Amino acid sequence: GAFHPGGAPFPPGYRGSYYFGDYVSGEIFRMDLANGNAVSAFARTGNSIVAMLFGNDGALYVLRTSGVTRISAP
Repeated sequence: GAFHPGGAPFPPGYRGSYYFGDYVSGEIFRMDLANGNAVSAFARTGNSIVAMLFGNDGALYVLRTSGVTRISAP
């Protein structure tokens, strides 16, 4: 998983959250730390999520066994 560092390109409500993925389903979830750690579905990239991080451009990069997916804004 990865913590959003704040800043663009994500809208303010998505910043400062923790993002994590399910290896089997390929679904990415968001844990909203400012809202009692509420968890909600965020995106689906395909199965086999291995790792994720936020790049210097503020986008979420999701590493899968088949490649990399870039998510710039929800």
